[in-house]
Amino acid sequence: MQIEARLRDRSTVCPDCHVRTQRIHSLYRRTLSDLPWQGRRVTLRVSSVRLYCNSAGCRRRTFVIPLSDMTVPYRRHTMRLTDLHHYVAHASGGPAGARRAERLRCPVSADTL
Repeated sequence: MQIEARLRDRSTVCPDCHVRTQRIHSLYRRTLSDLPWQGRRVTLRVSSVRLYCNSAGCRRRTFVIPLSDMTVPYRRHTMRLTDLHHYVAHASGGPAGARRAERLRCPVSADTL
């Protein structure tokens, strides 16, 4: 199952100088794996924007609107799925944990666990 989402508000404040901006630098899409739903694997496709900072004195030229606390930059899984993988790794670990994760519809390699 794929869920597509995008941000409604395309304006925010710069994390350094706190000046509100709407100037779009670029658009990008992140693909994240999430916990299964009804026994099906879930993939979130989130469209986001990179913005320019309007302040002339600010060191930061561009920045991204953070998605939320559910993700970590550069990761391909939500925090919920990462937590589940940690629990499986502590309970079983290695190849047995990988088989358990596959049954839970959250596949991950034994090396990753």
